[in-house]
Amino acid sequence: MDNPIHKNIGLGYALLHFYLYSSFHIAICAVAITSYSYFTLSHQIIDYHYIRFVGASTLLLYSLHRIIGINKSDSYATKGRFAIIIKYKSHLIIYSIVSALYCLYNFYTFDWNRKLLLAIPAALSLSYSLPIFIGGKRLRDFHFIKIFLIATCWALITCTIPYYESIKYQFDIPHNYRTIFLATIDRALFIFAITIPFDIRDRDVDKSNNVQTLATKFSDKSLKRISLIALIVATIISMLLYTQDAHSTLTLLPIILTYTITSFLVYLTHQRRSDYFFTGLLDSTMILPLILFFLYVSYMSI
Repeated sequence: MDNPIHKNIGLGYALLHFYLYSSFHIAICAVAITSYSYFTLSHQIIDYHYIRFVGASTLLLYSLHRIIGINKSDSYATKGRFAIIIKYKSHLIIYSIVSALYCLYNFYTFDWNRKLLLAIPAALSLSYSLPIFIGGKRLRDFHFIKIFLIATCWALITCTIPYYESIKYQFDIPHNYRTIFLATIDRALFIFAITIPFDIRDRDVDKSNNVQTLATKFSDKSLKRISLIALIVATIISMLLYTQDAHSTLTLLPIILTYTITSFLVYLTHQRRSDYFFTGLLDSTMILPLILFFLYVSYMSI
């Protein structure tokens, strides 16, 4: 007779794998961190239309990335997360088609100003995943570009565009543009910091694909120092934004606590850790500010 406890554990792992590797988790992360950008602008209306677009486009891009990526990593096809992704390949194809249709419709309904703002990050994001270059290369397959491309695209889409569209009609233009610039650097540094552990995880895969990254050139110790420095600088910028009224106490404290927790996770990083640590915990740091914000608001209202 099958042990019901083992059955429940097996079902739990199946649900966890589906959530993490069907790209829903990373899409929720994108929705959460974009939403938080709007919450820092507490006097503005939250654009749920744009937030839904960000979630759907993230689901599309990461599904495409995983479908194409497993075809470029044949030697790892039966190992770890690659075997799980192959299991959900048909799901990923369906999600790609549905989310692509949703994104195309929404992009069509956007005004021209937003379309222009999205043009560059959208082109970079698609080039990251699609093999459109000579020899079937993707943009991520060029040496050293991957981590900087990820940080730039995530910062532009989840921070720069919400900030720009929210404050572009205010009168203090120099102050606003300075705020947008600082907020973008803050977000880019955070994304850069949490992407470094993924570079460490992917070192062997990148070497097998003849792709040079920071992790193929530097030791884990050096990379973790770089990540921690990025988080320290991001914390300083967040405090500076607080002095410029771009953050309130309600929004600053969750950010500082998130960066502190992220620093601890970076410190614990090593190449052989379970992928649950990377895809599960490190990606989830993008959800943390929103969770901590609501917890703080709930506590203050007691």
